[in-house]
Amino acid sequence: MQILCDLGCLERPRLPIMPTDLSPKCQHLLQILSRLIEHEFHGLIFVAQRATVVILKSLIECYSDTKDKIRCGGFVGMSNIQSRTNLGNWHGDIRSQEDTLAKFWAKELDLIITTNALEEGIDITACNTVISFDRSLSLRSFFQRRGRARQGQSTFIIFVGNTQEEGELRKLIKIEDGLMKTYRDDTRAVSNSPFEEASCFSSEVKSTVLK
Repeated sequence: MQILCDLGCLERPRLPIMPTDLSPKCQHLLQILSRLIEHEFHGLIFVAQRATVVILKSLIECYSDTKDKIRCGGFVGMSNIQSRTNLGNWHGDIRSQEDTLAKFWAKELDLIITTNALEEGIDITACNTVISFDRSLSLRSFFQRRGRARQGQSTFIIFVGNTQEEGELRKLIKIEDGLMKTYRDDTRAVSNSPFEEASCFSSEVKSTVLK
């Protein structure tokens, strides 16, 4: 964050952003968004760091295939500490964060890029797309984020980077399938201790959709 702040205010590029200017990960995200905006689109992108919220928002607003096609907002939480930086005056501002949520509810915004601040505890309108841009997730975060995609025919995407992560994903999908099968079994014996059943939710989840 300090390094980015030292760079000064973000400015819109004078030249169009080309795919070759971007990392493969950002290219893929923009390709996904370009396909999604062909239909009614209302979604969230989860990232790990506040700086990533600002950078992705700026990128989506400048890239030719998404510019003026996605109404995008940023959300980093409503902390009582007002931390204004060169990365944007909305950064940590409670009033602007509340305004972002209100516009999303009213469908004046199509997309919010957010940290884990929107995983739980804040009422958010139903989405049809949830993207986890940064891979590392706990099982709890996995369920919370997927739960935000409550509209019918929703899509939940988690980015993975290599075959090892893909293998971890496949193992975790099996764990999830086993949990769902167990909890749908009306004949199963219920544990006397809620902590015994809750302990199975400590595993790490990497992805549910390979992209």
